[in-house]
Amino acid sequence: MTQNEVAELIGVTRRTLNNWLRDGKFPDCCVRIMGRRLPGTFDREKVEAWIKENVK
Repeated sequence: MTQNEVAELIGVTRRTLNNWLRDGKFPDCCVRIMGRRLPGTFDREKVEAWIKENVK
């Protein structure tokens, strides 16, 4: 997933999502392939789990 897709799913702007990532309010859900992070990508399962816990 991209940042835009995650922001739309949560219902916030991309700027808000970036602020949350920087402040640590949103977990770093970057996809990892062979131990390397792919910045700007998000693991759908982790994002949906976070939304289920935190968004009401």
